[in-house]
Amino acid sequence: MTKQAVATLSDSMRKGDYEQAVVSLMTIRAKAATTPEQQQAVIQSAQAIEMNLINRMNAGDKNAERAYQLMKELKRN
Repeated sequence: MTKQAVATLSDSMRKGDYEQAVVSLMTIRAKAATTPEQQQAVIQSAQAIEMNLINRMNAGDKNAERAYQLMKELKRN
């Protein structure tokens, strides 16, 4: 896991740039986590982002809806 990707992920979520956050998450996932703790952190981050996107979609946020669809598409590949 790179510190830069994690920083980008956090910053993107704070700014509401959900699609960039999803891309950052997938970048982090693509790199092999070297420890069980890192693997768990990636899983927990993905779950938190997904729940955040779902909550925002339920509130009518179209940006969150696009990011959620992107996340689903990238998970399949």
